[in-house]
Amino acid sequence: MTNSDVSHIVNLIRTWKGGALTWEAVRLSIGSSLELGDQVWSRQALQANEDIQLAWLAKKESRKTPPMGKRRSDSDVNDLLESTLAANRELQMKYDNLAFRHRQLLYNASLLAGGAHLLVDPLPNNTADQSAYR
Repeated sequence: MTNSDVSHIVNLIRTWKGGALTWEAVRLSIGSSLELGDQVWSRQALQANEDIQLAWLAKKESRKTPPMGKRRSDSDVNDLLESTLAANRELQMKYDNLAFRHRQLLYNASLLAGGAHLLVDPLPNNTADQSAYR
């Protein structure tokens, strides 16, 4: 799966207008939009990609949330707002995952012998050699 395929699939999920959002429906839509026919990635392969999985979860969550206020007649503005909110939810999920991983690494480093020094010691200066090129 290339980066352009992933971005296309994420955009497809973000702007999903069809009926129920199911992996099979997404797979069929990918097959037709990328002209892959029956050679579409499996549900497991799609779920294994973090960006696709986060877009999926954000879209599923947005469908559970009732719409905010009355919808305007200008659907383009609503589509843009919905897409922005979905992207925001995806970024929040990524941030939460990174914060969790950071806490895990801090905890694991604290368990090492001398791990407390690893956490408070400054990083080594590896730019000394680079100053000669200026």
